[in-house]
Amino acid sequence: ESALHPSALHPASSRFPGRTSAAHPLLKVDAPTMRHLLAATALCLTASVSSVASAQPLDYDATLAAAARQERDGHPAAAAATLAPLAAAFPEDHAVALRLAWLTFSSADYPSARRHYTRALALSAGASVDARLGLAWTLLRLGDPTAARSRFEALTADPTVGVSAREGLSLARAAEPRPVRAWAGLYAG
Repeated sequence: ESALHPSALHPASSRFPGRTSAAHPLLKVDAPTMRHLLAATALCLTASVSSVASAQPLDYDATLAAAARQERDGHPAAAAATLAPLAAAFPEDHAVALRLAWLTFSSADYPSARRHYTRALALSAGASVDARLGLAWTLLRLGDPTAARSRFEALTADPTVGVSAREGLSLARAAEPRPVRAWAGLYAG
């Protein structure tokens, strides 16, 4: 067996005789470069662990509970942001869509509320009274009292939401543009 001289493993060690102790003989890398490589490896490992952690499935109940806490603490926009990934992960869940609609309405994000109430209404095949009422209130807040009025009118007979629907109907009627009546005798000469 022949023993290899350290310079055979690391050619730089023959050019820089005083640096053999600073070089790793198998990797042919000096100590400062090795530290940089280790730091880069640590960053890659951290990024990989983070991506695996973010790819974990959502905990349905924990996410709902976190959103409820945020709403209870007076942060409906934060609660909506917490609930949004759950709505994306469970696109056919009417309860999540309806909850997200309410949270976006509560945070005055009416365009998003309209989108989420419409989605909740579609998921319930039009049967969700809460989605219908929420959409009516959203349309009123978006400045479409005519569309809101027709939705409120359809809900006034429902005993579970009739009071809110009648209140919304009154506000929608008051906000609708009034036709200008021409008086026949006004310009009569």
